[in-house]
Amino acid sequence: MKTENKVQSKAEQILLRRQKVKKLLDKGCSYSEIANILETSYQTIARDILQVRSGFPNTDKKIKQVLADKKREKEERKQRIGTDNESAEIIKQWLQYCEFYYAARTCENYRIRIKAINKFLHESGKELIHASPSDLISFLMYTVKQKNCRRIGQKITNRTANVALTAIKSFFRWYSQQNGGNNPAAEVDLLKEKPPRQRCLTEKEYQKVLAVAAPIEQAVIRFLSNTGLRAQEFKDLSPPTIDMKKKFITVTGKGGKRRVIPINDVVKQIIENYPDLEFVTQYRIWRRLYALCEKLAYRANVERFGPHACRHFFATRLITAGIPVIKVSRILGHANTRITELTYTHIMPIHLAGVLDVLSF
Repeated sequence: MKTENKVQSKAEQILLRRQKVKKLLDKGCSYSEIANILETSYQTIARDILQVRSGFPNTDKKIKQVLADKKREKEERKQRIGTDNESAEIIKQWLQYCEFYYAARTCENYRIRIKAINKFLHESGKELIHASPSDLISFLMYTVKQKNCRRIGQKITNRTANVALTAIKSFFRWYSQQNGGNNPAAEVDLLKEKPPRQRCLTEKEYQKVLAVAAPIEQAVIRFLSNTGLRAQEFKDLSPPTIDMKKKFITVTGKGGKRRVIPINDVVKQIIENYPDLEFVTQYRIWRRLYALCEKLAYRANVERFGPHACRHFFATRLITAGIPVIKVSRILGHANTRITELTYTHIMPIHLAGVLDVLSF
């Protein structure tokens, strides 16, 4: 398990660091010199030196014992269940099927989720393909209780657990169609979710960001805010996808669905200034694009935001300008207008203001 690997890695790091501390102490190095050499805090080095001078007592013994116990448990589990299981080949076939019908990111997400539940059941002596609804619910409850590795101190949300359940439902839907059996996932409902917090740039923040951005950085922010592209769609842009004569951009969104986005004067000017799309090629690596947004937020002294905040800003401006939700939904590439309405419910009251004034009976 990932937790086990982290424990082992952490323990090994501590032992290795303390061995280095011992060697440096033998050479006559001071506390501060050791901290600088090992690039570790003074407090950590002080604790390590106490352990070293007392002959590596209790703490290291406990760490070594934990590692030994976990290794023994892993070997016993392998002997009891076996290293391979019946579901592994079925999962492999399903993932090959997914590659034909889903986007690469979706396939990778499904692969991670389905292997997680397979491992969970495997360690309990059960097979995924023979799982019952109660087994699936147990996995969901286990998932919800885990800590979020991205947000320290927070637990996994129901929304994240539902992402795993979506992958599980997809697998069992495919498997039941292939074998004509029952679908246990059909009896498991999605967990109730809290509405996601949408980070949306305001007009004032948008202007502040542009004021501190370099020309090519301005091009990125203005392009995203005038097309509503997702980060992946932005990175996939190339000259053949842009038709300047007909004034539209063709993008491939989630699920491999293609859609057309009109080009306005702002976008047209940006493309004319950068005909080779340098403002895209410089930020094709997603970390660079997100780092750009964070850097601009810091410079402009506004709340941290990502490229998706520009997409929300784009949609918000369209809706408040009176563009019908169905048109906004199509430009954004949502599967249906329900998604658009739920996402931008915070501005719907403004959008609906005055619509009943036409009635006078």
